[in-house]
Amino acid sequence: MKIIASLALLGSALLLNSCGTCEDCKNGVCAVDAAVATPTLSYAELSAVVTAKSATLVDARAGSKWDSGERIPGAIGLSLEADAATVKAALPDKNASIVTYCGSEKCPMSDMMAKKLQGLGYTKISEFKAGIAGWKAAGGSVIK
Repeated sequence: MKIIASLALLGSALLLNSCGTCEDCKNGVCAVDAAVATPTLSYAELSAVVTAKSATLVDARAGSKWDSGERIPGAIGLSLEADAATVKAALPDKNASIVTYCGSEKCPMSDMMAKKLQGLGYTKISEFKAGIAGWKAAGGSVIK
């Protein structure tokens, strides 16, 4: 019984200690928010989103990979190092649908960006884990 009470107390403490503003969290990711799983999209689902233009696509690759690389049509580039004001300028509606992606399934930046956006209060985040490599391999068009 003491173990259950201790676990309940610990869970409550974690919820109360959620920073909410993420000012003290690395890359804007709250420890509590990091435990929340981000929904993922398949190629077919993302293809429908791109066709309908029903979400903002966020390419989480930074710097030269964004500048000289290929990207999914309509995507915007947003660095993990972007501060809250930069994110808000790029994504003004916290209730709009957003899909993050990066280079490939092995790239962690897409998930990190999704967690950052969740930590900043964005509510409809999905992730395309296969990244630009998976998009191209499945036949998706790209732009430079």
